[in-house]
Amino acid sequence: VTPSYPPSALAARKLGRVLVTVQINALGQATAASVSSSSGNPVLDSAAVRAARQSTYFPKCLLGVPLPDTVVIPYNFDIRGR
Repeated sequence: VTPSYPPSALAARKLGRVLVTVQINALGQATAASVSSSSGNPVLDSAAVRAARQSTYFPKCLLGVPLPDTVVIPYNFDIRGR
C-alpha cells in the first residue's frame, strides 16, 4: 500500500524518509509494524506505519514452506512534483 501524503504535512511542505520494521506471518500479513528510522515528523511516520500494516507481503519460503519474517520497508515522502 502506498501511503497517502497527510494533508497537514503537504500543506506545511514537510518531506522525509521513514523506515518501518514489519513483522510478517506465514500468510504474508503484517502482524506488527513500527518506525525504525523516523522522518522527524510524527505525521509522516504514522502514515508510513499505517501503510505498512495495510500491506500484504510475500513471505520468505524455505523448501516451499512459507515462514514468518521481519523486513524493513522504506517510505519516501517528497513534495517535489506535486
